[in-house]
Amino acid sequence: MAQATTTHATAGAVLNDTLRDIAAATGRFDPLGIVTGFRIYRVYTYLSQRSDVELHEMGIARDDIPQVAMKMVRAD
Repeated sequence: MAQATTTHATAGAVLNDTLRDIAAATGRFDPLGIVTGFRIYRVYTYLSQRSDVELHEMGIARDDIPQVAMKMVRAD
């Protein structure tokens, strides 16, 4: 069981790093949310192109992709 937790934590860290690379924060003023929306789109597109097996390895269900994309971008 410890191995599964370690694997999941490692996959989560790799996922966070990958998604931050895909949708890096620009640090710009974004009053209309256009840049934020584009970043969410990029993360969503990246994740939706992954296979179910890859998503499972990352600890994400396909139905959760929109929420994961929003959380990843909002966390920055």
